[in-house]
Amino acid sequence: MQRIILMFLTVLVYSNLNSQTFTNEGDVYNYLKGNIINIDQIEGVYKYASYTQKNNEAPVRVPIAPVNVAIVAVGGVYNAYWITNGNRLINQKFFMQIKKIEYLSKFEATFYGGEPREVEFLEEGNFRVYKEKAKSKTEEGAVESNIYYFEKVFPSKAEIEAERARYEAANPKFAKCTGFVIGKNLIVTNLSVVEKAKKIMIKGVKGDITRYYTAMVIQTDKENDLAILGLTDETVQIVSPVVMNKIPLEVGNDVYVLGYPLTAATGEEVRLTNGIVSSKTGYQGEGSSYQITASIQTGNIGGPVYDKKGALVGIINAPKEGAENANYCIKAIYIKGLIDALPVKIKLPVTNIIAAKPLPEKVKVLRKYVYLIEVEY
Repeated sequence: MQRIILMFLTVLVYSNLNSQTFTNEGDVYNYLKGNIINIDQIEGVYKYASYTQKNNEAPVRVPIAPVNVAIVAVGGVYNAYWITNGNRLINQKFFMQIKKIEYLSKFEATFYGGEPREVEFLEEGNFRVYKEKAKSKTEEGAVESNIYYFEKVFPSKAEIEAERARYEAANPKFAKCTGFVIGKNLIVTNLSVVEKAKKIMIKGVKGDITRYYTAMVIQTDKENDLAILGLTDETVQIVSPVVMNKIPLEVGNDVYVLGYPLTAATGEEVRLTNGIVSSKTGYQGEGSSYQITASIQTGNIGGPVYDKKGALVGIINAPKEGAENANYCIKAIYIKGLIDALPVKIKLPVTNIIAAKPLPEKVKVLRKYVYLIEVEY
């Protein structure tokens, strides 16, 4: 069915009714413009019309007196009110309500408390709703449906994106995580932290936590949330002595983590946490990760996990939704696979020169290659 251009009625959609007072259409537009970066897929200004359709024929517009409609969003529920001439509500009773059905991942509309009808979203944020649940037989025997059409006119997708870009430029967002050197000049961290970054800054290179180095993403593994970064300053040469553990860990094996947790509270210093492997599989039994008992905080994400000999066994992964209290690390074999996928062959250390050292001495060596990553979005 071709998209119908509706020209004579307007639908107004706005949010936070409980905290805002609107006396006319201009108030609604001003409010929407001031909150455009928070507009969801339904909020906005629409043109509205009612149509009938017989069989598969072109819909016919129902001739009704011009009247506006306000759709008010409050806590995820959208109420539709008739408005005369865009100036005032006829009454405080809504004629249509739209709700999101979470378990079905769809929206449904009800008219005057009737049976729910599914909302069908079209291009550019437009949507339509069949007013009647079942198509009715006309006197001529044709099947007839009543349809409401809503065509979005403000804000458009382009207007939202432009305003969000201006806002983000004026109010950049930042995040911190940990990264570590493997081989020569390769810094490994979580892709989910750096994937959409406008700028990636590295601190702690050669033990200097006061100096920033810019970095860029040079290789990624989205499935395993891994990224390899490279410093843009090619004069800086860093070679890590860390070897990768080639033997799978067992439940109960000791592990320890280095990283920069909660820097606002604890300062920008590499910190050690230790624990054991509690499961040989990760979230929902995935085989690419271990579950560990080492305490993990914000900022630890992307940090290295070592075995008792100081060999790399994995990288701390971001918490999983629904399992925020469980800590996982991606197994080192997947880091090796990402390095092997680089266009230039990288030679990694094979001899563990710190295996016999006591833990404090291991940490002194390893911390030199664990960096604080600051990301601007």
